[in-house]
Amino acid sequence: MGRLSPGLGDGDAITVSLALGMVAMAIIVLGGTPVAWWLAKESGRISRFAELIVLVPLLTPPLAMGILLVSAWGPYSLPGLALSHFGMSLVNNPAAFVLARYTVGCRILLLLHVPLSMVFLSLF
Repeated sequence: MGRLSPGLGDGDAITVSLALGMVAMAIIVLGGTPVAWWLAKESGRISRFAELIVLVPLLTPPLAMGILLVSAWGPYSLPGLALSHFGMSLVNNPAAFVLARYTVGCRILLLLHVPLSMVFLSLF
């Protein structure tokens, strides 16, 4: 049996993944916490519809979500064409990684944060 040993570029890949993961986590927490608080506080039709929009993507498999992201933000979509006019792209780059992490992570944060916000609201 051979020993598993890291290659020369593995440290760089791990560092980049951790750094981009922390950027995505900061965006998720800063953007998701106010939305979760609002969803916990409100009980109207608009908040229930917003909750449905947040929870439905959790039902899609990760591969399908990836295909949807590439279809929605790729170079042949309307947003992708608009970004390409500015020399930008959301395919196979750090911004695409953060967007993919945000798409998954924000929904999980909201799913967990709404019940916790309800507990905190009942205390105050």
